[in-house]
Amino acid sequence: MFVAVGDLGTIVISPDGQAWEQRVSTTNEDLFGVAVGTERIVAVGHQGTIVTSPDGETWALAEDSPTNASLTGVAFGAGKFVAVGLDGAILTSQDGVAWTLSDPVTTEGLMDVICENGHFVAVGDNGTILISPDGLNWTSWSELAESTFLGAAYGGGQFVVVGSNGIALNASANADLESLTVSPGTLTPVFNADTVAYSVYLNHGVDQIVITAEPDDDDHAQMTINGVPWDGENPLTVDLDPGANPAVIEIVVESQAGTTKTYTVTAYVAGPDGGGTLTSNVTTVPAGSGGHTLVFEYAGNLYNGSVEIDVPAGWSPPSVTPGDPGYTRAGKGTVSVSGNTVIVSGVTMFDGETLTIAYGDTSGGGPGAVAPAASGTQVWQARSMGDMGGTPQNLSVSPVITVEPAAPASVSVTANPASVLANGVSKSTVTARVQDAHGNDVKDGTRVIFAVTGGQAALTRADGTTSGRRRCIRPSPAGLR
Repeated sequence: MFVAVGDLGTIVISPDGQAWEQRVSTTNEDLFGVAVGTERIVAVGHQGTIVTSPDGETWALAEDSPTNASLTGVAFGAGKFVAVGLDGAILTSQDGVAWTLSDPVTTEGLMDVICENGHFVAVGDNGTILISPDGLNWTSWSELAESTFLGAAYGGGQFVVVGSNGIALNASANADLESLTVSPGTLTPVFNADTVAYSVYLNHGVDQIVITAEPDDDDHAQMTINGVPWDGENPLTVDLDPGANPAVIEIVVESQAGTTKTYTVTAYVAGPDGGGTLTSNVTTVPAGSGGHTLVFEYAGNLYNGSVEIDVPAGWSPPSVTPGDPGYTRAGKGTVSVSGNTVIVSGVTMFDGETLTIAYGDTSGGGPGAVAPAASGTQVWQARSMGDMGGTPQNLSVSPVITVEPAAPASVSVTANPASVLANGVSKSTVTARVQDAHGNDVKDGTRVIFAVTGGQAALTRADGTTSGRRRCIRPSPAGLR
């Protein structure tokens, strides 16, 4: 739909720009500008007049205009309407109905406003040109007192303004980069002027990166790298703070017209060999028990590095074959096995990321890993290699898993001495040893009951419980059960 406005509230519409029909505007004030938004059409004019329509057919007068200054132009962009007028008036509205008068930027009369290439541009008296990325924050670009600018347009990568005395100005809005490279390392993804975010992965120990960038419009555009102005010729060396990983490098290009574009390079530096942490989802397992899936999580900075875990003796051998009890799978990288060592190689990860390693994984149909029959505390020694040029080194702390005795399976009883005189005074120490099915002494605290079954005797508890043994002292005569 085409909409045109004019004197005495005139509004005409056309579906094709050829056949036009007049509509009732509900005002007799002269109208000077019109803009089409996503859900509303807005026209502005004399003495702060604002009229709106949802469809171009029916129009209503906005009664809450916050200014009496004549409004000369209106534009829609960045989700809002912006209207400008005499005395430097700038109004904004999200819906075209409720309007807010902005704080003064200039006292010069503004004659037109457009929104193109992601920026609002307003022009007016005495060579005034204002630029804003959002319609709220404005920057003065030019003031040429000998001319009044009456209109603005955008095309071919340039803003053009025209005014009195035959004056016309053009300014490039090109804020693109023509090229961007880093050393050492390689940008990911490959450079493209329309892509603004890049990553570069660096080996451990790299503390500087050289940025080489050139604006597409190097005759007019200005550029800074981390706030340092580009001299137009030489690359810029950026120091990487070892305590700030990753490091974000900002390249800001400002066009001749004042528009800006920000490119970022995020530099990730690998950690040292033996760096990072490894945790386990379990700390204890019963001796000889099966069906275990031990999940380890590694956190650290790796660039094509690796993580290794030694599986202690007695556990199911680690394997990369689905269906095996010790089948091992990782969330990234490549898993291999050397003896009882699990190796996850080719891993790139940085702060905020984790590597999950599942030993005894059942997703391939396997039954899960079997724990050793012998009880005791076992260290699952872990190592890491920060980058492909390093050497695996032990982590400062590796997971510890305790194999605990299983359920009691047998009790053996001994007496010392084995016999005593039936004099009512002699004593013997009776010891019960409780073990699981694998011969491990059960945990302290296991309950053992002694009883006298023949004759007469008194049972007295000795000084405690040790390693699955309960000691009891009996006088003669006694029977034991």
